[in-house]
Amino acid sequence: MIDILNSFKSLIKLEQVNIDNNLFKLHYKFTVIMLIVFSALLTSKQYFGEPISCDTDDKDRKQLIDMFCWMHGTYIVNKGRNNNILPGIFNEFDTSSEDLKNHTKRLLDKISVQPKDEIIWQKYYQWVSIMFGLQALLFYLPRYIWKHWEGGRMELLVQDLCGPLVPAEWNKETRQRLLKYLMNDNNGHRLYALHYSFCEILNLLNVIFQIRLMDWFLSGHFSLYGLTVGTIQNLNPMDKVFPKVAKCSYYRFGVSSTIENRDALCVLPLNVLNEKLF
Repeated sequence: MIDILNSFKSLIKLEQVNIDNNLFKLHYKFTVIMLIVFSALLTSKQYFGEPISCDTDDKDRKQLIDMFCWMHGTYIVNKGRNNNILPGIFNEFDTSSEDLKNHTKRLLDKISVQPKDEIIWQKYYQWVSIMFGLQALLFYLPRYIWKHWEGGRMELLVQDLCGPLVPAEWNKETRQRLLKYLMNDNNGHRLYALHYSFCEILNLLNVIFQIRLMDWFLSGHFSLYGLTVGTIQNLNPMDKVFPKVAKCSYYRFGVSSTIENRDALCVLPLNVLNEKLF
């Protein structure tokens, strides 16, 4: 992780010539560094171990089942979120005869055991670190565009003033030439200002896009996440968005070559960190 952070020294070091303001720097310095650190933390097995670990009856196939559940995603059952022991883990039917009949009918009709609106899939889980990396690139993009358009013009104009000592050549005549250039080339300066304003607007549009992107990434739970935290008293809303324990369903052949629907209980350790980062 230290090697990864060392590669971003250029983002941390102070620049002698500023071509943007502090708000602009929050986008391409502070936010980008923060997102890169988040991504590095989530990919570090040194602190969190394996990203998923499933408990199942098929002990001989544990590694295979872990990989299957990692690739295909896990889920929780919404009406089981009030379970004090394992929130989101819900028995798919009780022992009443009516429920057994309904359950059997659903199996025969090859219909999902749970109603569609009661299952919350955790499809985002394996993509969080990649998403943080993509967000870092998007936050740096306006800076990259502005630096390309700026072309080092400001640094060229004040390069003799960047050192601790002002050279003797920087006399009144030199200052007059610089002022004359700044006052006469109005078209070039106007274009310079328009380019900078465009990049500032691009920063704003990027923030709006990031909110929409996160809302889509978390299946609509991001934009109203703060309001949900304030309204729910008895349950932890983070267990709905970032559950620590979830279910995973898979199929296997039985002893008589019948396809069996099996499930596993999976621990998602990275969600301990995800709920804090988001």
